[in-house]
Amino acid sequence: STKKNLAIEGNLPTGVTVTYKNNEKTNAGTYTVTASFTVDGNYEEIPDMTATLTINKATYDMSAVDFSGKTVTYNGNVHSLEVVNLPEGVTVEYEENGQINAGRYIVTANFIYDFLNYNEISSIQALLIINKATYNMDDISFVGGNFTYDGTPKSIYITGTLPTGVNVTYKNNAQTNAGSYTVTAEFTGDTDNYNKITARTATLLINKANYNMSFVRFTSKSFVYDGTEKSLAISGTLPTGVSVSYA
Repeated sequence: STKKNLAIEGNLPTGVTVTYKNNEKTNAGTYTVTASFTVDGNYEEIPDMTATLTINKATYDMSAVDFSGKTVTYNGNVHSLEVVNLPEGVTVEYEENGQINAGRYIVTANFIYDFLNYNEISSIQALLIINKATYNMDDISFVGGNFTYDGTPKSIYITGTLPTGVNVTYKNNAQTNAGSYTVTAEFTGDTDNYNKITARTATLLINKANYNMSFVRFTSKSFVYDGTEKSLAISGTLPTGVSVSYA
């Protein structure tokens, strides 16, 4: 960044002075410098002299520069990589930096610098990995249920508050008839940024009911033979769905 110049060598004759054109340059490049001489009027003019002033491009010291990748877990925030220890006068622009969603991203750092006076700085890359997060299902329980048949559907459900964005559906739930059923609770959420949620199972048990026969009587009777058939019959009203036969 300092001025560079050329100067003639040797001792000029008495009465001769020199001036320069296109001398004292700062920026890198190749310059033709002209040395012009003025002489005493009693001497012939001295032809101009030329020489080349070359200022080569410098090289930035990038030995301390670090651009490291990193691995994080999705949390809904923006994640970025950063170049550190840049030389003075060098700045950086990024490609594919500042990511939110889970994935693998190759981030490119492009350098901005005084390209007129410094050699090229090659772009560098690093890997940004955002791993999928895991939903916190610690508050969720799915336990079995024990019912007695009454002709209406019976179901079991999870308890607890689902994480935001998670929904649940059930398979083999809402059973009516007596029996033992394995019910599956399946969860859906943001599959792009969260790991799959493991389904849970529980047992829905519907026990057989007992008919209410408290109002039904079957009483013994005695008869005297008279040549006609004699029979016994229940008394009271049978519950709905119950019939009787006699042997």
